Amino acid sequence: MTAHFGKDEATLSVLNFLACVARRCFSLATQAWAELWLARWGALALVLLMATGEVFAAPQLIISKSASANTIIPQQDLIFTLSVTNTGDTPASDVVIEDLLSSNLEFRSTTGGGVFAPGSRIVTWSFPSIGPGETGSVAVVTRGLGGGLIPNSATVSSNETGPVVSNTVEVVATTAPSFILGKTVSSSDAQPGDELL
Repeated sequence: MTAHFGKDEATLSVLNFLACVARRCFSLATQAWAELWLARWGALALVLLMATGEVFAAPQLIISKSASANTIIPQQDLIFTLSVTNTGDTPASDVVIEDLLSSNLEFRSTTGGGVFAPGSRIVTWSFPSIGPGETGSVAVVTRGLGGGLIPNSATVSSNETGPVVSNTVEVVATTAPSFILGKTVSSSDAQPGDELL
């Protein structure tokens, strides 16, 4: 069966066909232009974005550690202070600080909500986030138990960063001085009135 179109129907069909062709050509032209632009300028745009910090923005954590003394004796308190700074462009989430205490130290207390695990001897602090440019400090109070060199460092990590290790502080624990008290007498056979030395 042959289809017969009136004048208006035939014109409308031709216009619809031409419109479809035009849309397809425009789509192909747009795609070709985009591919050409990326080929010529994409690498340069990526370099410019990286240089301005618009690409790969991320937190960057650094941690430093200090001790209240370089030398201690048994039963003397020793305080370690840990400072963490986010030098990156975005917040660091679920930040965790860990400090492993030497067996030559007795745990006493912490600031900032630190929790001490006796089995592992690790003190742990947890914070929801540290914003760009923010700095926070925590401390752990310990007490010397024995002699020897006590090296100590800590780590900080977050959801966006791996563990970052602090500087190592070294504290010398010395033994307490011991005294022997002795006494002698100049004579073992003294009479009343004799002078004894």
